[in-house]
Parts: sequence; structure tokens; C-alpha cells
Amino acid sequence: MLQKNFNFLRDSFDNNYDRSRLLAAACESSGKWIEALPASTLGTLLENDCLRIATALRLGLKICEKHFCLCGSVVEENGYHGLSCNRSARRRSRHYDQNDLIKRALTSARIPAIL
Repeated sequence: MLQKNFNFLRDSFDNNYDRSRLLAAACESSGKWIEALPASTLGTLLENDCLRIATALRLGLKICEKHFCLCGSVVEENGYHGLSCNRSARRRSRHYDQNDLIKRALTSARIPAIL
């Protein structure tokens, strides 16, 4: 019955964004980021805007008003453009910082790692 309801809900979405969001949220570990202890020394302390945006993306809420990005593309209200825009350096720098932290931890444990 649960699978039938899930399939009905999945098929009721009229776009791939919402279908993908539902499928991602259905994964067993998809909510683990919410359980991370906020610690600035570990880089797991989210700023208010980061938490607001992450939550809105997860729930499919509007993040911003429709506008033009500095790259010239139209930014829709769902905010997805910022996830892949070349001008969105802030998110990417955090991603690279986390990768570097993991690499340094593995290296200190004498486990070979390549970025």
C-alpha cells in the first residue's frame, strides 16, 4: 500500500525537479545533514541563509524572486540556478573546503587520498 501511494505521489508531479526531489528525499540517508552537530570548528555550522535555502530546496519552496543572474541566465523562484552557476563561488568553496578537510584527515591516518 505504501509503495502504491508513493508511486501515485511520484507520478502526480508534472516536472522532473519535483520527482527528483521526492526520490532523493525517499533515500534512507537523505536527512542525515539535519542530524549533523553544528560546530564551527568542523565546518558544520550553517549560517541562517544556508539553512533556509537547504530547507527550502528540500521542501520545494520558493527561495527568491525571479530575476536575472550576473551570468545572464534567468533565475527561477526555486533557486536551482545557483546550484550550478559558475558565478556561485561561495557554495563551491565550501564544497572544496570540506573535500580538503577529508583529504587531510585521511592523509594524517596514512590513507592515500587524491582530490
